[in-house]
Amino acid sequence: MSAIAVPKVRRKRVTTGVTLSRRAGMVFVLPALVLFAVFIAYPLFTALSYSFFSWTGIVRGDFAGVDNYVTLFTKLPYSTDIPNAFVHNLMLFFGAMVFQNTVGLGLAVLLHRMGRLKRFFQTMYTLPYLVSPLVIGYLWSLMLSPLFGPVNAVLRAVGLEEFAQPWLGNPQTAIWVVVFVTAWQWIGFPVLLYGAALGGIPQELDEAAS
Repeated sequence: MSAIAVPKVRRKRVTTGVTLSRRAGMVFVLPALVLFAVFIAYPLFTALSYSFFSWTGIVRGDFAGVDNYVTLFTKLPYSTDIPNAFVHNLMLFFGAMVFQNTVGLGLAVLLHRMGRLKRFFQTMYTLPYLVSPLVIGYLWSLMLSPLFGPVNAVLRAVGLEEFAQPWLGNPQTAIWVVVFVTAWQWIGFPVLLYGAALGGIPQELDEAAS
């Protein structure tokens, strides 16, 4: 009888431990879920519900159904601006992702092989990631200003006046400038991510590859 009772007690203890672990995990996750629901999910669903009504300024009118969406995709200038906006978003996403992952992996490999100043450069690459995007956008708009921006000033100083232009005012360059600035700001995350992965590789594998 005692030999049969021991496994039952152990199984009960294991089950109790798993249950307590799950409850503890939910306690830690709950604040994040509340913040997500209040500041992200609720505004999204509210905005979606607003799109089914007619509006006069900020005053909500009668229920319009899908008439707003029909206008959005069939009448000018919305029918041309919406596809352009989607294309620009795709260009921003893929451009930033390619830049971040390729350059971030290369920087992570260089920092992994670096002895001294490794922490210094990791901090330097991570600093823009910690700054607010509003601050980053304002600083780069000043740097790229066609009147007093240092970028065009440096190009003129080294004899490259033909490359000095209104970077954010030219439709041909504006999207790529935004891609570059976005990738530059967030490149610290893939550098840290790839650096941690490279640090977990056993030294024996590096020696064998060499």
